[in-house]
This record gives sequence, structure tokens and C-alpha cells, in this order.
Amino acid sequence: MTRYRKLLLSAVLLLSTLGGLSAQADESVFRQGQWLLVQKTMAEVKIPILKNVIAQTVMVSLYNLKKDARRVRGQGKVCDLRLTSNSSIAQMVIPQRFIRSLKAPKINAKLLCKAGQCKIQQPTQISLVGTHLKKKAREALPEKPKDPRVYDQDKDGKPGMTVGVKGWIDGEVYIAQRTIARWSGKGKRGGYEGKVRVTTEQNVLGASSFFLKRKVNPISLHDRSFFRLEPFSGTSCAQAKSRAKKILKEHRKSR
Repeated sequence: MTRYRKLLLSAVLLLSTLGGLSAQADESVFRQGQWLLVQKTMAEVKIPILKNVIAQTVMVSLYNLKKDARRVRGQGKVCDLRLTSNSSIAQMVIPQRFIRSLKAPKINAKLLCKAGQCKIQQPTQISLVGTHLKKKAREALPEKPKDPRVYDQDKDGKPGMTVGVKGWIDGEVYIAQRTIARWSGKGKRGGYEGKVRVTTEQNVLGASSFFLKRKVNPISLHDRSFFRLEPFSGTSCAQAKSRAKKILKEHRKSR
């Protein structure tokens, strides 16, 4: 065998080895432990007379995840939940009391790996805020504060859950809400990234001002949604929120 052929064979063997290592790295992108989930969802809110408002919701959560056969499971906590919009008239403010009262979020996702590429799929989850429903997916939300299905989830003495409003009119609205969400994505940069599909329905049970009582159901903009799930070595929500800012900044640059 000539020297040239030996060098060529060595190069082929090296590439094959590297290819195997690369596939193995992709297959093992999931590891048990603490993970950070950043979700950004966008929605359009149609308001009579005024220009339609584009609202953005960002949720930052930490999870302790384990791999079980072809599933990823675990429970976590919400570190941050923020609403922003392009409106100069009003901004919604999520109080810390609201965040603390949320039930511990869970992940029970499918992990599918083939030919060195992995996908993760979180099936539909239904979350209720400020109300108890026997049929979570189909039962109509309460419309009146004295409906027995309404409860003071954040324990502030007001029906349902309280959301702050700042702008031309400062105040509070008290809501009952249903959120139906699912997400899926591919392995990328040591974690997973993809799209979130969210549908939100809510009723205003009351408000501190008559002008804030208008019912609004946002129209989800699924094509502008985003999530990233990645291993996280931090120890606090402050670190999680700091990392989330960088993730969202990187996502904006990549669009």
C-alpha cells in the first residue's frame, strides 16, 4: 500500500470515528439534572377603534428532569413571567403574588432520536388560572365573580387571579383563564429549540375601573413563538432570568 493510500485510509477512518462521536453527542444531548426552559409566545389583541396590539409573553422556568425510556419527565418552578406589548396606551403587569401562586409546571415529553438527530415533543397541556373546572378542555369559563368555580388563587381578596394594568388608566383586572399549549423542537447547540403553540381564553371577572372590564381573547401568532430547553448549572432564578435574556437576544439576531 502506497504512502498516499495509507494517508487516505487514515483520513477516512478518522472521519468515520468523528462522525460516530458526533452522532453519539447528538443522541446524548439530554442529561438528567436541572434544565432551563424559556418560552416566548406572541399574540394579536384586537381592540375596537384602536390599532391592534401585538403582545409578547415570556416565561422562564427551571426543571429537574429525568429520562425514562423515550420520555423526559420532571417538575419545576416558574422563575419569571412577563407581558409586554407595542401599545403605548396600557401594559399588563404580572405581580409576584401571581407567579408564586402558579402550580408547579411539569414536563412529560417524548424524546425521539434517529440517525444522530433528536427531537422533543411536549403533548398538549391545559392550565387553569383563577378557576376550577371539571372538564378542563371544554367547560365554559366562569363569567361572574360569585360563580362557585371561581377561587382566589393568589389570595389577595379578589376573585380569580389579579393582573396589574399601567398606562392611561392604572388599575387591576381579575381574571379566569384557560391556556392550552404544546411545544416541539430539535436538538440544537447542546439543548432543544422549536415552536410553541398556545391558545388562551379568559374572562374578566371584575376590575378596579369600568374601562378595564372589556373581554379580550388574544389570537396566537404561532409562527412567531419560540422555546429553548437547555441544561442549566445555575442555582437561582436570578441566574435563570439572566440567561433567558441572552437566549432571547440570540434568537432575535438569528431571525
